Amino acid sequence: MSTLLLWGAIILSVSMKSEFGYCLLIVTAALGSLWEYFWLLKSSNLPRNWRIGYVAGITLLLGNCWILYNQGKMGKETIFVFDAAVIAITIFVL
Repeated sequence: MSTLLLWGAIILSVSMKSEFGYCLLIVTAALGSLWEYFWLLKSSNLPRNWRIGYVAGITLLLGNCWILYNQGKMGKETIFVFDAAVIAITIFVL
């Protein structure tokens, strides 16, 4: 059932040509993967800092979606600068 819902959401986003729909699908898949990654770290008793990881991941996802949505107002190099800044800040915080 979940596969049918997922494919329905994908087909609906493609047929409507909705940028918000694309972004929502990508964010949902990425946050699910991030949650699974930190759950696997927790179950294997490896050291982790999930709060910083979630904040950095959500910042990258939402920031990149916003930059892509406003790409006409900004240059193409804006995404690289934004990603590098978030990664550098995350490294300094750790």
